[in-house]
Amino acid sequence: MEMDHAAAEKARWRFSDGGVTDLLQARSLHGTADINKRVQFHSSLVQRLALEKEMEGHLGCVNAIAWNSKGSLLLSGSDDTRIGIWSYANRELLHDIDTGHSANIFCTKFVPETSDEVIVSGAGDAEVRVFNLSRLSGKRPVEISMEPSAVYQCHSRRIKKLAVEIGNPNIVWSASEDGTLRQHDFRECSSCPRARSTNQECRNVLLDLRWGAKKSLADIPRQPLALKSCDISTVRPHQLLVGGSDAFARLYDRRMLPPLSTCQTKKEPPPCIKMFCPMHLADTRKSNLHLTHVAFSPNGKEVLLSYSGEHVYLFDVDLENTSSVRYTADNVQEQLCLPPFNKEPAKLISKQQKFPVNRASRNVCRVDTFKKLMQVATKSLEMGTNLMLGVEACSTILLAVDHNIDDNMKHDCLCTRAGLYLKCKVYRFQIISGASVYGRSTITAELEKNKKDQVGNTYTDARHGRLRSLSDLLFRSDASGSSSQEGREDSDYDDEMELDFETSASAESTQNGDSAYQPEVAVDMKQRYVAHCNVGTDIKQASFLGEQGEFIASGSDDGRWFIWEKRTGRLIKMLAGDGAVVNCIQSHPYDCAVATSGIDNTIKLWTPDANATSMIAGPEIDVSSVIENNQRKLSRNREILLLREKEGNAWKVTSSKR
Repeated sequence: MEMDHAAAEKARWRFSDGGVTDLLQARSLHGTADINKRVQFHSSLVQRLALEKEMEGHLGCVNAIAWNSKGSLLLSGSDDTRIGIWSYANRELLHDIDTGHSANIFCTKFVPETSDEVIVSGAGDAEVRVFNLSRLSGKRPVEISMEPSAVYQCHSRRIKKLAVEIGNPNIVWSASEDGTLRQHDFRECSSCPRARSTNQECRNVLLDLRWGAKKSLADIPRQPLALKSCDISTVRPHQLLVGGSDAFARLYDRRMLPPLSTCQTKKEPPPCIKMFCPMHLADTRKSNLHLTHVAFSPNGKEVLLSYSGEHVYLFDVDLENTSSVRYTADNVQEQLCLPPFNKEPAKLISKQQKFPVNRASRNVCRVDTFKKLMQVATKSLEMGTNLMLGVEACSTILLAVDHNIDDNMKHDCLCTRAGLYLKCKVYRFQIISGASVYGRSTITAELEKNKKDQVGNTYTDARHGRLRSLSDLLFRSDASGSSSQEGREDSDYDDEMELDFETSASAESTQNGDSAYQPEVAVDMKQRYVAHCNVGTDIKQASFLGEQGEFIASGSDDGRWFIWEKRTGRLIKMLAGDGAVVNCIQSHPYDCAVATSGIDNTIKLWTPDANATSMIAGPEIDVSSVIENNQRKLSRNREILLLREKEGNAWKVTSSKR
């Protein structure tokens, strides 16, 4: 009896958010509002999420899904240019709307306070289309072909995201890769001229960021910021968050923005009230690094960023009474520049070469040494102790010029060192905002030691002639590795790279002449979520789950989606959600239910299942091997894109000489 009681107590308290039975009992005593929020995505339910229903109806990739405010309907947009309206109660398609778009639909929304009668879509044809279902008389058929109530054609590139404001039935905002965010007021007009037409005078540009992008925090913004995502806070609707083709998410106060304007002339980007970027990504200068999704937390106090070629990061919006760090470009240079690791002096090497030794025995000795070093590094990673010793062991192998180190050993060594750095959390420097004193972490102390040991050395990489950042060390991969771009064949990457190649040269030259530019301050991350892979598509979402947002979810290029505990970053669930790529994740407003979509032409609905006790939903597979494979894809993709960038720059130089 005592053992049964102990087992019951263990089961009761094994979840970080307490026992769900206690919450249910408290609901009967203290009311339902707050308790329902806590119960909705209780960890005991999240760990039992499983596929309940696969809903069929589209004929192409499903790029967008959105719930209505009541959670009774789900809206979807697809490559087939049609919008689907689905019943949550019956798990079936109610209406299939022919939108008239001529390219893939990337975003859809219910317009608030319209009884779910007004829906809006944005697509690759650069059009925003509005449909008013109340205009249909009689019984509505499943397949609907109707004229839109409004068509806005003022964007010149693909529309990637729409935003609406709770309680506002008159306005929708659209974010486009043309670098503008526009405000469409249904009360003012129902159509506008096509972009670049001679009579285009649409005065609806809220944000003109065609000169808004930059490759580092210190740069002057002089490149087009191709917008990929935007969000409006549900708690403070004057706050607007945007992200696009650089590493920085920008938070604006709509009340402080200039009046709506046209796009006839490019303007200086308006100042944002906050800028978010992990410090180790703030000076990468890689044209491929960009955001695919930005989102406010349900309480508006945090934002979530998902990066192409990188991971998912969490930031504080309200910095008071938090440990979040603000930093400038100077802080980035001071904290992220590493001196080269110790190498054997050239004089000593030449002296040793004068004495012949048995080559075979020397090779065996060196191989044994490398193996022992790998054992040291692996043990450090597994045990979580002597992490910097493990890093040093890996670095010794990687910096050795020896034919005994094959590609497999290099790759294993790189992955191990990346894992060690992640455990060290080298990118989390405890900087005291506004002060000149810096908190020192383990890695900082190591850097100081290296500085003393290498007096006179510069902070440049001998091979590349540039500063080495932590992101270089974390994500350097074997240059001889080969990979194919996975995911959609019509990936958004080609257009993205083309845009970068078209604009980077002119942008760099403009920057040199602006000496009055004031350096900006950015907010560093407070948590990082690692396991997925985001390189194949640039519409991949990362979402807060539930009304409290205590869990983070993201799609992945391996056809899975992942769930982490927000506070700790701990991976708690891995679910097989698509035959190729999971792009969209939207949790139900009130129930413990999640809708996902991706390359498949179906929408999956996930709910708790009493039998789903495993961390894995789908085919059984080793979790660590999945994470390792995804990290390999990220690393290889970086090498491919760097090669593309070098080839593109070489082509520019050649063309300029013709």
